[in-house]
Amino acid sequence: CATFDKVSLIDVVHPKSIQQLLRGFPRVNLLELNLLHERPSEKFDFVISANLLSQLPLGQTGKLKKIGYSHELIQQTVNEIQLEHLQLLQDCAPSGLLFSDYLIEIIDAKENLVEQEESVSIQLDISWQKNWTWNIAPIPEYTKNLAMRLKMGALVY
Repeated sequence: CATFDKVSLIDVVHPKSIQQLLRGFPRVNLLELNLLHERPSEKFDFVISANLLSQLPLGQTGKLKKIGYSHELIQQTVNEIQLEHLQLLQDCAPSGLLFSDYLIEIIDAKENLVEQEESVSIQLDISWQKNWTWNIAPIPEYTKNLAMRLKMGALVY
């Protein structure tokens, strides 16, 4: 198993509890960057993206909806943000791991599919190497009659 001299964790904000937890690990470096607007100044040997690609554009798309932008322009923004994230990963390191949701399912108590929506732009054309289901909001967390689950995928590049 390979070891690393330094591990950098990048997020918009690292909660105080995480900062305190990692104080005892001198090789762990916490970087606070908004990757939608900033780039790391260093290159890495390996990166792991543990973001849900569907979550990355939420702030931007929420603003565009409030302003009254068309569905087409909002979808174009989603596509651009998700594609930019994948390009960022490849620019930061020669290899890495991406795991993300790619499909949102709403199911009823009898496991019948009520609604389904792709959560990653189909323009990305990702061939997931591993797949699993995350029961993110079972009944009654989502609603008293419906549950939400995410179809997840992993990709090593």
